[in-house]
Amino acid sequence: MNSAGNKVSCFVIGNYGHCNIGDEMLLKQVIKEVSNSYRVKINFYVPAIDTEFVRTYHQELLDQVTPINIKNFKKIISSLVRCKIIVVGGGGIWSGHTGFFAHFVPFISILGKLLLKKVIFKSIGLYSTASTLDRFFVNLSILFSDMCSVRDNESYQMLWKINRNKKATRTDDLSVPFIKYIDEGQATFLPNIVEYENVHLVKDQGKLVVGISLRPMRKDPQLNKRIVEEFSSALNTLSDRYEQKIHFLFFPFAKTAYRTDEEFIQRVINNLKYKEKATIVSHTNPIAWYRAIKELTDLFIGMRYHSIIFSFMAEKPVLSIPYEKKVVEFLKDYNRKNYPAVFPSEISESDIVDFIQRYREKKDQKQEAAPI
Repeated sequence: MNSAGNKVSCFVIGNYGHCNIGDEMLLKQVIKEVSNSYRVKINFYVPAIDTEFVRTYHQELLDQVTPINIKNFKKIISSLVRCKIIVVGGGGIWSGHTGFFAHFVPFISILGKLLLKKVIFKSIGLYSTASTLDRFFVNLSILFSDMCSVRDNESYQMLWKINRNKKATRTDDLSVPFIKYIDEGQATFLPNIVEYENVHLVKDQGKLVVGISLRPMRKDPQLNKRIVEEFSSALNTLSDRYEQKIHFLFFPFAKTAYRTDEEFIQRVINNLKYKEKATIVSHTNPIAWYRAIKELTDLFIGMRYHSIIFSFMAEKPVLSIPYEKKVVEFLKDYNRKNYPAVFPSEISESDIVDFIQRYREKKDQKQEAAPI
């Protein structure tokens, strides 16, 4: 790196500081890619609702990331003026769940171009469930940008033809290359979840560790009630069947105000006969979460998009519960069409029990066939 006098500043806009493990993994890859593109030290300015998010999710990046309160418009503009590069992404910023501040992102990127900044849309998600106005202004801002990549086919199809032909490329979700970076042994910061030692002890006792990611379906209390009931019944059935030989490790990927996975998971745990067989993983660095899935779980049941990516990349048997088209597209893109998948409206106790039962039977057959 060059001296401090040669520092470059980069303004990064995405779903960061919103207590979402998957999104925070994306930020790590954004910082890695931008840093690798310049031979100087980069300072990253990141608007966020929770300005303490760097200490929770990015301890290794404390000297590189400066969080900005998303409501501090004056500071956002002054930081924008200071920066040479503006990165929008990655992740699904525009969908049926678009946050209030995401509506203004296209205007910030256009302002950046007027200020002669380099503007890059990096592995974004733009979905058919986004409003017509959002899709229009996102496409308009991409038209004026320097580079654009999208993470799935649906997002690509949402782009104007001129953007598809002259600007945009298809790419992986940014969590994929970062996980490969971890698996290749290149990451030097390798934290563990707080619960690592306790769960590792459970695993050492020969128990089957089932990783689970659940999320509430927005504006559908009846479906949420059904999901809780089916999972509660399934986990109680499995606990009775395997007695002391099973443990459920819950990963609440999102803790946003209106989509708190942990509260939803707690509803399931409250219905369990043996609550000591369940552990909820605390929010911390996403690297620690990926390592926990890879090193501690035997198989995984996932609803959250990034829980499915994490578990597939960790090479775990996965039962996917795709709540949006982007999950289905990931399964297709990565040749996972033969893996079990059940939509939230169709998930049942038998789906969950049968998935784990099949895994257990295959494992027992391998042990019996192993040479003495």
